[in-house]
Order: sequence, then C-alpha cells, then structure tokens
Amino acid sequence: MTLTAVVLQVFLLEPLAWTEDFSTGVRAQIIPVQHSVLSAQMAGKICVVAVEEGERFEKGELLLRFDDSMEQAELAKALAQLQIARKQLAVQERLAELGSSSSLEVEVAQAKVEELDAELSIAQLRVNYCRIWAPFDGRVAELYVQPFQAVEEMQSLMRIVNPARLEVKLLVPSQWVDMLPPGSGFTVEVEETGEACDAKVVRIGPWIDAVSRSVSVYGRLVGDCEGLRPGMSGYARFQGFSGQILGTVPGMDREVDR
Repeated sequence: MTLTAVVLQVFLLEPLAWTEDFSTGVRAQIIPVQHSVLSAQMAGKICVVAVEEGERFEKGELLLRFDDSMEQAELAKALAQLQIARKQLAVQERLAELGSSSSLEVEVAQAKVEELDAELSIAQLRVNYCRIWAPFDGRVAELYVQPFQAVEEMQSLMRIVNPARLEVKLLVPSQWVDMLPPGSGFTVEVEETGEACDAKVVRIGPWIDAVSRSVSVYGRLVGDCEGLRPGMSGYARFQGFSGQILGTVPGMDREVDR
C-alpha cells in the first residue's frame, strides 16, 4: 500500500506544471525576423572585410572578399579550353559536311564542348564564392574574422541581423493553444525601455514540449514602438488572462490513504 500511495502522488503531481500565477504576464523576447550567420563557401584567405561590427549595410552590398587569384586563373583556363573545344567541334562539323568525318566524331566533339561549358560554370561559381554580399538590409551583430585571415570551408564569418523587422516570441502553457488563435491581441511591456507595445499573434509553434508543457507563440508588433532591439525582453499580457490558469487537480486536497 505504501508503494501504491507514492506512485499515486507522483501521478497527481505531474499535471501541476504551469500552475504559477500569470497575472503579471508571460515572458516575452524581441527577436529579429531576418537574421543569419554567413559562412565561407570555400577555404581561402580573406583580403577585405568591408564592414565593422555594428555597422549598417544595404541588401546587395559587399561585406567580405576572399583572395581570388587562383579562382580567376582557373576561370581563364576553363574559358580557353572551352574555346578550343568549340573550334574543334566546328572543324568536325565541316568535315562531316564533306564526308570526311563520322556522326560519332561530331557527337564526341559536341559532348566535349558541353563538358567544358559545365567546367566553366563551376569555375565561375568558385569566383562568385570569393565575395560575400548582403542578403538583406541590416547590421553586423558579430564579426568572427579579420583581413588576411585564412579560413576553412563552412567556417562562420559574421552574424547579421535586420533590426528593422522584429517580432515577439512567447513561451506559453500548452493549455493556451486553443485560446490564442492568430490575430489575438496582447501587450508587451519591454523591460529595457519601459514601454508597452501592442502585438498580435501570427503563428503558434507546432511542437509542445512534453516536459515543460509549453509551446512557442510568435507575435507581430503593431503601431509605433521605437527603440526596440533584438534580444530585449519583458512580459506579455493577454486580455482576459489573469490569475492562475490551472486549478488544483481534483482529489489533491484529500489525504491519500496509506
């Protein structure tokens, strides 16, 4: 009986997650809609870092450049080989017209042109990899490399963020999912600025954490709310949500028989 009572107590206590008082709201964090860690698509030596940490940039602006001497040479070589192959194809086609070349020889020459054309495209891609362009308007959040530094393929170069496009991320009890349809309004009180910003639910995470019984909710800021930056936090309050969202589990107030 003692063992049975202990097991029963554990079972009844488990659903009591998220029984804290939410009258003060749930924690909220300001996060960027656009952010990324730019990585090297090739191994090489950096010759130019065009931006500093914290600096603003525009979409399409050059952020970083590798030494592309080797890649440019390979591109020139691939172009020269393709030009030779095209001339050989032209010769084979002329000989075929005169009856001095077979259709197979023409097809082989054509295939060689196509092969070297693909090699030229690869060489051009490698040249393109030597330059890192801004994928969107934003700022440099962190810079991980310096000029003249040698880096490996897929090594992180910088972290960028667009501070002009922000949203709110909340971690709410899973019991709230059906009560927060997209479009639900709430207020975010940002601790760093002391301001209250209006927001609306735009989407709810598809995964509920089984341990914390929580789910991620994302909201879009509406109206003017100046001075916000990614990483700021505060509390979100929903209209009609106050006090405890969960009561005690039925039967918990009575003594368990031992």
